[in-house]
Amino acid sequence: MDGPKPSEFRRLVAFLRTGKGPLPGWVSAEMLLKDEFAETRGWHPRQVDDLTLDELYQLPLIIRAKAEARREHPAPPAAGGAAGTRIVGGTMAASRRMPR
Repeated sequence: MDGPKPSEFRRLVAFLRTGKGPLPGWVSAEMLLKDEFAETRGWHPRQVDDLTLDELYQLPLIIRAKAEARREHPAPPAAGGAAGTRIVGGTMAASRRMPR
């Protein structure tokens, strides 16, 4: 198989940089999804094939939401840190220090 034309490759680069414009014909949205799972989870494309449609839709959203929650509410310092909000198993939990 020959590689894409340089202009088609540049179109893919532009799409990945901006998220705008059509994908080149040689790249499918499914392949971009498989690439996302490979990059974020280390999954092989065949593992992604085994997911249901609901899982394919929901898992990337959950991954993004957890990352955003971590950015908005970073974990407190490990030792002697102040009380705060932390992410626990994908849920947010308040932590409080007990008075001495």
